[in-house]
Amino acid sequence: MKKTLRLIPLFILYIAILYLSLKTPSGKPPIINNIDKLYHFIAYGTLGFTICFSILNKRISYVILVFSLIFGLTIEYIQGTLPYRDMSIADGISNTLGLISGTILYKRLEGLLRKYLSFIY
Repeated sequence: MKKTLRLIPLFILYIAILYLSLKTPSGKPPIINNIDKLYHFIAYGTLGFTICFSILNKRISYVILVFSLIFGLTIEYIQGTLPYRDMSIADGISNTLGLISGTILYKRLEGLLRKYLSFIY
């Protein structure tokens, strides 16, 4: 049961990233240029953190992290084929840095999380 509870946020996050990455943009110009790079970093950082939280087996979590990297790069490629989106190497880099940062953040906080969220572990 605990395993299932930890996986739910991961699946929700994958679906949210996929939806937000492929939906038609609002058409409004961004207030800050290249703010989307920050959004990519935050989304994939959250994904990296959530993978480590959800999958306690380190070997499997690393496989899922690699899958997530491929997932992000594939979405970027697909965006290049859509008339209302474009592919961006900078977005792919932001995705990758986010995954790495989220993973590092989880590793730094893992002891505290296990202590204060022991009912989930």
